[in-house]
Amino acid sequence: MKSILFGITSLIDIPNTPLDYSTIRSVFNRDERFEQTKITISSIREKVPEAKIIIIECSNYETNKEQLDYLKEKTDYFLNLWDNKELHQYIFGICKTLGAEIMTIELINYIINNKLLFDDYYFISGRYYLNDNFDLNLYNNKILILKCINNINNGTRLYKLNKIYLELYKNYLCDNLNPNLSYEQIYGNFCRLQNKDDVSHFYENSVSGLVAVNGEKIN
Repeated sequence: MKSILFGITSLIDIPNTPLDYSTIRSVFNRDERFEQTKITISSIREKVPEAKIIIIECSNYETNKEQLDYLKEKTDYFLNLWDNKELHQYIFGICKTLGAEIMTIELINYIINNKLLFDDYYFISGRYYLNDNFDLNLYNNKILILKCINNINNGTRLYKLNKIYLELYKNYLCDNLNPNLSYEQIYGNFCRLQNKDDVSHFYENSVSGLVAVNGEKIN
């Protein structure tokens, strides 16, 4: 059986500032975002019970110790970037792409530096959760998983990297910090640079959740 690590990129506490594509960053408050993140974690435990989970956060928990304790208890590894103030300008900035890139780079650095060695690494956006369409057997023999929305656009609410691509992808992100592209485009471009036989395209939506900027339900 392959060893699996699920990485959750999460922002439970966010500022009331706009994004480059929306004047509203989130219609959900901190407590609502925390409850949605709990569902993310429980869905992984239910659908892939053998997997380990790491969550990367950038939130202030000084007055929310219960939330912090829950996240640490329910995941196997916990990383909070809050004290790294120099990253806040990217994570909480107007460009969501840069924030996603920086958090993913920091997450992969933590995985590599702490020798969290697994066969496959799945990355899921915080507050989304694995739904009944998710079937691990469909992904076990694939090296890269690329969610296709259509022939041009990709989705990164859930994607997968095999261990041989983990550091390559981190280096690609470091070399391509581009606010003019979406994170979906960046991951798609990375996949297109690889051997096409190593990339699996799928159209089934395996995650559900609520879009932060407008509350729209994704199924």
